[in-house]
Amino acid sequence: MHERLAAHAQPRSVVEQPIRDGRWLRIIENETRDGGRVGMRVDITDLKRQEQRLADIIAGTNVGTWEWDVKARSTTVNNIWRETLGLPPSTTMMGPQDFLPLLHPDDAQRMGDLLNRITQGDLSRLETNVRLRHADGHWVWAMFRGNTIQRDASGLPTLMSGIVLDVTKEVEREQAILAARDALQVALAARDQAEQDAKAARDRLQAAVEAMRDGFVLFDAEDRVVLANSRFREFYPGTAPFIQPGTSFEQILRESVAVGDVADAVGRPEEWIAERMAQHLGANETVEQRLADGRVLRVYEVATSDGGRVGIRIDVTELYDARERAEAASRAKSAFLANMSHEIRTPMNGILGMAELLAATALSREQAQMLGTIRASGDALLSIINDILDLARIEAGKMQIVPRPFDMVKLAHRLQSLLGVQAHAKGLNMTLVCTGDGQQTRLGDETRIGQVLGNLIGNAIKFTEQGQ
Repeated sequence: MHERLAAHAQPRSVVEQPIRDGRWLRIIENETRDGGRVGMRVDITDLKRQEQRLADIIAGTNVGTWEWDVKARSTTVNNIWRETLGLPPSTTMMGPQDFLPLLHPDDAQRMGDLLNRITQGDLSRLETNVRLRHADGHWVWAMFRGNTIQRDASGLPTLMSGIVLDVTKEVEREQAILAARDALQVALAARDQAEQDAKAARDRLQAAVEAMRDGFVLFDAEDRVVLANSRFREFYPGTAPFIQPGTSFEQILRESVAVGDVADAVGRPEEWIAERMAQHLGANETVEQRLADGRVLRVYEVATSDGGRVGIRIDVTELYDARERAEAASRAKSAFLANMSHEIRTPMNGILGMAELLAATALSREQAQMLGTIRASGDALLSIINDILDLARIEAGKMQIVPRPFDMVKLAHRLQSLLGVQAHAKGLNMTLVCTGDGQQTRLGDETRIGQVLGNLIGNAIKFTEQGQ
């Protein structure tokens, strides 16, 4: 009551007021020359609904917005902008003294130059990525996009608005995937007449969505299309004529199955439709979808506050193809290693076989020791070949541990014979001590245990300069 009386007492006042039946009125009052009052009531209900719808869309896409009053040197920000930097809830307006200290030192000069060019009228659009300091001290990559929406009589900007997105993860990992969102421009400016304001808001929203490089679609609470951009229809050429306002999501799915737009649905149409309906209604997971032309889409869907759905379609075909090529290259490498190992194994077995035959002949003690070293080295080389085969098995997911009874003492002596030469060459004394327990038969994978012990002893010899 006091606020209305105070406004009524002013020479001129403009007030927006909800009334009991749910409508909104714009109340315009002017003082006449004889001291009286002239009042107008304009129904702005449609404008308020459009503003709410736009706010819901912004909230659904998790976009921060800002409006810069160039002359007043102040910027109004929304909750998402504030939450991105961890600022207190009371922060709704920021001046240069609040914003500039948040900039990273390497970005401050560039951002300052851009703002100066805008205020001088040399630049009408802001499009840049900068780092801002979060309230807890870490840096946040913020993508700023905005346009000049109002100028004075001399052509200098007086009002600019746009969006800000936290693109920290995208900058560090996949910049190209979500970079298309920087086309989303939202700006509402009041108009004297409610019908013109509503139309201007719809036109700006449609233009912003149409400018996106990714597919965008909005469904209402009844799951019917509200709007979809050309990029979205381009992904589904057969279904495109049916993607019109009022068409339900399920109707679009069934039409895409009928015309064969989606490869994932081939051979299982009803099952695929049920899966997509559940994913769409849940709106809590990211889905990859293969199209009939071979492209792969990443599908994001988010619920809006009024029960609708916002959907994004991003073409990730290049990333998907790169992953498949990498997997194919890995399989080819494993096959090569397996084939090479088998080719080496054949002559190696011949060498070991001849060494066995030679061992059965009359040899001096020194010759027997050298032959033993040859045999141990051959076994070690064969073990390396087996290691290569193991690598191929590991990459193929076929690696197995085979436990069998084995003699630990024999394994230890074999390792000593094989590695003692290296120790002796460095002037080290390598001694093997076997306790009574060591004589017992063990159960395990002798080859794997030999590999582990061989690596440990080999490293010990490598990094020991003197002693034993």
